[in-house]
Amino acid sequence: MKAHPEVPIVFKGWPIFAEKFPASVRAALRGLNIWKQLGAIAYMAYLNNIYRTVNNERKLSDADVEGSSKAADLRDIASSAQSHLLAEAE
Repeated sequence: MKAHPEVPIVFKGWPIFAEKFPASVRAALRGLNIWKQLGAIAYMAYLNNIYRTVNNERKLSDADVEGSSKAADLRDIASSAQSHLLAEAE
C-alpha cells in the first residue's frame, strides 16, 4: 500500500459466518464505525490489531474486539455508534 498509493484498496468486513460467530459481526461493525468516524488511518490501526490477535472466526472474542479498539484508542468513539447499528440490525 505504501509502495503504490495510486492503487485503490477495498476492504470488505463481511462476516460470512455471522450466525455462528457473533463476535465477527461485532468486529465488522466496529471496523465500519471506526472508518466512518475516524477515517482510513484509524481503520488500519484497528484492523491490524484484530489480525494481531491471530484469532479467526471461531476464536475471535468480544475481548479481542475491545482490546483491538482500545489498543488503537478507538473504543469509546466507536462503541456508541456500534450499539446503535446493532439495535437497528435486530
